[in-house]
Amino acid sequence: HSWSPPENWKIVMGEELQYADVKSTTLAVMAKDIALMGSNQLNTWGEVTFWVDKACIPQDDNMLKESCISLIEKFIHRAERVCVLFTWSYLERLWCVFEWA
Repeated sequence: HSWSPPENWKIVMGEELQYADVKSTTLAVMAKDIALMGSNQLNTWGEVTFWVDKACIPQDDNMLKESCISLIEKFIHRAERVCVLFTWSYLERLWCVFEWA
């Protein structure tokens, strides 16, 4: 997970490039790639859906957070594909390595 940019984001990427813009652009590109793989028609990319844990697992309610985390396996079983967006520091955290495995 990367709830915020890596510490050295501005040094590596520059002052103007916003972390959220990069993440959302990456999702759009992935949706287009998935549409091309599935139907071979780029115009269907808007029909591709994503479950984004950052948006779907509340961080401010521990009971609800725990409940949502316990459902991750069910989300994955229902998925046709799994796409992971991460930064260069993602695999430095044991929890993230566990999720990746």
